[in-house]
Amino acid sequence: MDKKDTLIESLANGATITDACKGACINRSTYYLWKEDKAFRKLIEKAKDKRTEIVEDALFKQAEKGNTIAMIFWLKNRSSGKWADKHELTGASDKTIINVVTTGDKKTEVALDNTLRL
Repeated sequence: MDKKDTLIESLANGATITDACKGACINRSTYYLWKEDKAFRKLIEKAKDKRTEIVEDALFKQAEKGNTIAMIFWLKNRSSGKWADKHELTGASDKTIINVVTTGDKKTEVALDNTLRL
């Protein structure tokens, strides 16, 4: 396995750039030189995607186990049209502004200081 392969494998397994460079016995400056190559950049992106998929899978497993925070996070990010917090600001600039926060089917109205300038 060459140094580039070692570096990419380390990144895919969650290492920081600094630690991956140490593991491949290269300087960070070498990493950035290699990164100028389009094919190498694609390999880095694939490695990062692998790490993201691992975290997504772990998050989903936690949601399945009943972890409420994981459930909320998953829903807000995967079904944001229905579950994201929505903020509506209404009113004229010389009037009190009402901030309407919607989460699921629940609406909360909060009056904001009228010093807010639009």
